[in-house]
Amino acid sequence: MPFTVTADDTSRTVTIAMSKPYGFLLNTIGLAPIVCAKGMKDPSILKNSSSGTGPFVLTNYQPGRSMTFIRRQGYAWGPNGAATSAPGTPAKMVLKFVTDETTAANLILADQLNAAVIKGPERQRLNGRGLDKVGSAGSGEWLWFNQLGNRPTQDLAVQKALLMAADLPQLIKVSTGGIGTAATGLINARPTACPGNPLAGQLPEHDLDAAGALLDQAGWVEGSDGIRRKGGATLHLDVHYVPSVSVYAQPTAELVAQEWKALGVQTKLTADTTTALSQTMFQTSNSDVYLEPFGGNLPTQMVPYVSGPTPPDGVNLAGINNAAYNSLVAKAEALLLVWRRTSRPGDPAPLLRPAGLDPAARYRDVRTDAVHFATVLREYGIRPELPRGDWASAAVHLVRMP
Repeated sequence: MPFTVTADDTSRTVTIAMSKPYGFLLNTIGLAPIVCAKGMKDPSILKNSSSGTGPFVLTNYQPGRSMTFIRRQGYAWGPNGAATSAPGTPAKMVLKFVTDETTAANLILADQLNAAVIKGPERQRLNGRGLDKVGSAGSGEWLWFNQLGNRPTQDLAVQKALLMAADLPQLIKVSTGGIGTAATGLINARPTACPGNPLAGQLPEHDLDAAGALLDQAGWVEGSDGIRRKGGATLHLDVHYVPSVSVYAQPTAELVAQEWKALGVQTKLTADTTTALSQTMFQTSNSDVYLEPFGGNLPTQMVPYVSGPTPPDGVNLAGINNAAYNSLVAKAEALLLVWRRTSRPGDPAPLLRPAGLDPAARYRDVRTDAVHFATVLREYGIRPELPRGDWASAAVHLVRMP
């Protein structure tokens, strides 16, 4: 979402303006980087050092090896008054780039590292040492069925049959080293911007016989050799994955191939580098199935990957064209933010005329439950209820009515 940022030194404020109504501004406004005047004047210094106001200052950067930070003296403007003068605040921190998890685990056990991100089997070795740990949500493997070109995976019946033939709980177990759980949405970041479980009831149950019946109906008939064919063509799928992403990627791909073989589907497993898979996904589209971790922080980030232009003109990598989803995207919600620097007795709240609404729709105000016609809002506006006093602010959350 394009945005502009302006600063006012006199009022000591920074204003972020979106190019159009955006429902996740409160989730993302803190992600906008603020570079101090020194860095703005000479951006080249940002290659190896920092120019900001955080509790630590980057003093040394060795690409691919490490980053060194020292404590900022006098820092006392953190959340709830957090300051670097607090006991236990380190004078220096060194962030090392250690790509091998066994090496990282060994360094922790040898007291040469204070912390590390461990995703693979080394977790089991570290769990028995009584170390403190913090869990975080991450993405497991996604199955993307390529619907571009004249491919078997273009047929929804084939997609459903492949899912029914796969033992999803077992795939989750293998792909996460036995600690993962089923996804509850497209977004894995926590806390979630949109709570709920939109995937509930959407996935078919594991049923190999029903999967075979679906393929029979679609014309893919199993021969005496156990292989399915249609019009002389073999049901053969090219499955791409990236071993370097996770130690569990290859066994997961092999389990997928094994389960689909039982259905009469032949598979070719193609191990890619991240660069090669990216080229296949977003340039050539030359594969049938992608097995790749995926995810984002907001639902809006997923929109171009599951709708709209396809490669190489867009990033809708599987060629998805779901009319219901496209309609819901077009009915996106609107969040209006308003603030007032100073006020005098009797001053009315500012009048807002939202220009990004669908003129043919009605919108419900989430707080008041009032329903407004978009044409009325655009023509006559809406006055939000602002608290008394200076620097008052309020949010108006509008949801399109069905």
